Amino acid sequence: MPISRTNPITQETGRRPIDKNQRIGLTQKKRSFLTVTDAQSMPDFLMNVVSPTDQWMYITSNGALTAGRVDSDNSLFPYYTQDKLIDLEQTSGSMTRIHVIRDDESTFWRPFTKQTSQLRDIQRNVFKSPLGNEIIFEETHESLQLCFSYSWSFSPRFGFVRQAELTNLSDKATSINWLDGIQNLVPYGIDQAFINRFSNLADAYKKSELVEADKLGIYYLSSIPTDRAEPSEGLKATIAWSIGYAPHATLLCGDQITDFELGNSIQSENDIRGKRGSYLHSSKLVLGPGKSFEGFIVADINQDAGQIETLREKLADPDSLLNAVQTDIANGQASLEKKL
Repeated sequence: MPISRTNPITQETGRRPIDKNQRIGLTQKKRSFLTVTDAQSMPDFLMNVVSPTDQWMYITSNGALTAGRVDSDNSLFPYYTQDKLIDLEQTSGSMTRIHVIRDDESTFWRPFTKQTSQLRDIQRNVFKSPLGNEIIFEETHESLQLCFSYSWSFSPRFGFVRQAELTNLSDKATSINWLDGIQNLVPYGIDQAFINRFSNLADAYKKSELVEADKLGIYYLSSIPTDRAEPSEGLKATIAWSIGYAPHATLLCGDQITDFELGNSIQSENDIRGKRGSYLHSSKLVLGPGKSFEGFIVADINQDAGQIETLREKLADPDSLLNAVQTDIANGQASLEKKL
């Protein structure tokens, strides 16, 4: 297995209008990470990502993952075995679709899919921190001169943090229309046995709502599934929120993905029932030569109404909130180092 400590991208990149002092680019992180190069030429394999607290994650080299807190009955993404996870490429975990416009020509790119892996000008690298607490996936499209990467890390206080970075490696400005985010979020209150045995019934109980002002996704159950004659309200939820994106549409399920791929217009979804939860942002941006976009998505389980309202107050100051998230990640890493 080709493993190194190299950083394949050394080009300086531009930044989104978030306080630069608070931002840690993925390019800088890769310099000290263990690297599996040309991952697209290898059979898919499973990895674990460790945390200093009750958070856990298992992720495949194609990006499909299961994660949660404490045990499998408290999952953020469904708890599946390795073979099922590998088959769930692009349906459980990260999902990205990109329309690239340069010199009046449009090209469609599906990062980290089997179709794209067959292209000769695609290179994929997987980076894992020496402590095993963070993982980065990177795909470079040499013809388009674009590099897309995303990472997963743990914040004991805020949840599971996905940091995405899209970099224009060319010497020309590039227009981007992309759909980026996560899929198959599990609303709090469904255990592993119910998901595996009654997955279709579980979907019927799912509800997803978007707090439009804050771009906050809330995923919960219309009621806790039970065959007993007793009240079974779902009083807690899974949540997802973001910093850095400026979406013109946010999707709560996967129904409009095909429309986006075909270049059709899509609309924000505010109330979805009976479908698997997604948190996908559709955004348009222009990247100058050597410039980058960077955005963060954070998700967590077991959130009550009071915790959600507190978070909404914090979302009013995204720079301060981002600093708090990154500080918490760093504190968690320091705690993990002490346990070695």
